[in-house]
Amino acid sequence: DGVREPEVDPSQDYEMLHGYENGTHTVIRFRRRYDTCDSNDYRITNDTMRVLYSYHATKSELAGSLPYHGPHHRGSVSLYLFDRLNLQESIPEKTLTWDLKTSV
Repeated sequence: DGVREPEVDPSQDYEMLHGYENGTHTVIRFRRRYDTCDSNDYRITNDTMRVLYSYHATKSELAGSLPYHGPHHRGSVSLYLFDRLNLQESIPEKTLTWDLKTSV
């Protein structure tokens, strides 16, 4: 909320599994309960989750320091954070379906 450094949640309810960077991507893999029962955490559901991100153009040498990212190094993306199971249900034979596809 607002333009300020985010507050650190006193209860870190995730486990970092690994992460890496290459010339085009930063990848972070983590594990966390879907519902942590922590009022500071969002429940992870089988819906699209909106994830906000920001980064600084250079790495900070100060531990715990979060330099301001500026207006061009931030954004949001819609992701599935839930391991999607095979959720196919049987559909009655006489059901009409449409496959809608989009190209990016």
